[in-house]
Amino acid sequence: MKKLLTFVLAVFIFAGLSLAQNNLYTEQSGVDNDINADQVGTGNDANMHQQGFMNFGDIDQFGLTNILGTNQLGNFNGLTVDQTGIDNFSDVFQDGNENAVDIDQSGETNNSMIEQVGNGNTAQTNQTGVLHIAHTYQYGNDNSSHVFQDQRSAGLGFLESYVLQEGDGNDADVYQYDDYSISNIWQTGSGNNSFVEQEDFYHRSRIRQIGIDNSAQVDQSGIVQRSRIRQVGENNGAEVNQYGRRNRSRVRQFDFDNSAFVSQDGRRNRSNILQQGWGTTGYSGSGGGHTAEVFQYNRRNRSFITQLGETNYIRVEQQNRFNLSDAYQYGISNSANVKQRDVSQYSYLDQYGEENSAEVRQRGFNNDSYLYQYGNNNDALVHQRNVENYSTLMQDGNGNDAEIYQRNLTHFSDVYQLGNNNEANIDQRGDTQWSDVDSWGDFNTVEVDQRGEFNVSDVFQGFGDGNNADVWQQGSTNNSDVNQYGSGNSANVFQDTF
Repeated sequence: MKKLLTFVLAVFIFAGLSLAQNNLYTEQSGVDNDINADQVGTGNDANMHQQGFMNFGDIDQFGLTNILGTNQLGNFNGLTVDQTGIDNFSDVFQDGNENAVDIDQSGETNNSMIEQVGNGNTAQTNQTGVLHIAHTYQYGNDNSSHVFQDQRSAGLGFLESYVLQEGDGNDADVYQYDDYSISNIWQTGSGNNSFVEQEDFYHRSRIRQIGIDNSAQVDQSGIVQRSRIRQVGENNGAEVNQYGRRNRSRVRQFDFDNSAFVSQDGRRNRSNILQQGWGTTGYSGSGGGHTAEVFQYNRRNRSFITQLGETNYIRVEQQNRFNLSDAYQYGISNSANVKQRDVSQYSYLDQYGEENSAEVRQRGFNNDSYLYQYGNNNDALVHQRNVENYSTLMQDGNGNDAEIYQRNLTHFSDVYQLGNNNEANIDQRGDTQWSDVDSWGDFNTVEVDQRGEFNVSDVFQGFGDGNNADVWQQGSTNNSDVNQYGSGNSANVFQDTF
């Protein structure tokens, strides 16, 4: 049986000033345990206890009030701690086999606490500048955590990181720079992965993952960014990138194979994503596979996304300011694309069923779109440009198709199709056009083309199939009213006042 204990206790004297009060207490039981300690300068304290086979240690403390308390139980555990600046504190407890810790703390008031229970866990903490706190708790096997915090500019310098991992093979990496950022990671299960990088001032990141092989990544820089990610299930992935100031992102994903991507660049943008399977309140154990992508540029844009069922997809892109998108998709393999530019656009989108497709494009100022699709294989396109255009499109049935184009100033379009395989195309140009289309039945078609000013079109196809109506109005103040009852009717209207 071999026990090796090496102490190097150094007392330095500078200009007649004695730096003393170094204390070290150690207790070892087992085989081939090793401790190496260097303490220099006022009030350093080390408290070590090792029990087991071939546990290691290497402690260096330098300057004022450095304190270390270490407990290692098990076999082949390793520890390396280097504390250099004024009030550093480290508390490490390990219980198990082949756990590893590496702590470096440098200036002022750093504080680190690491507790590992299990086998093959690895924890590393590096803290340099002014006021840092890092907590790491790992329970299970083969978990890994790395926290690096550093103040690189003048300021308060307060950074805090909290990592809790329960299970096997989880990994967490946190990098924080500058002032007053906080990262909170909690992972339960196996194979989960989290990465957080925060730079500049007053950021908050919170990640909670429960399940298997979930992944979360957060990158924040600027001033006062907030990110929250919660994932429950298997193989979910979320990535959030925030640049600028006061942006907010919230991602919630439940069940299986969901993916969320958020990019915010500007000021006071908001994104909220909820994706889950067939349940209504969190994890259901079935469904998922959704994809949501949000891109926000400039300021005060808002995006709200809810997807339930399986394999739905949505992409939202907002540029400039005060744009709002609210999207809901329920069912299987529905897709939506919303693109908003300029100022004060509003889009509401609701799809329920299977393989419905919707696209909304808005440009200009104060355009509003309301789009509803219920059933399967419906397609809708809304394109609004310029100022104060208003569109409502509803399709209820299967295989319906509708397109609405509005350009210039203050157009109004309402399309309601009830049945199957109906088609409506609306094109409004000029100023202040009104179009109202109601089509009830199957295989009905409507086409309305309005140009000029103050034209009004009203088309009603009721209780029949295979009806056709074409309306073309050009000039000013034309008025058309078409009513079709039964099946196989056809109407053509052309008015031109030029």
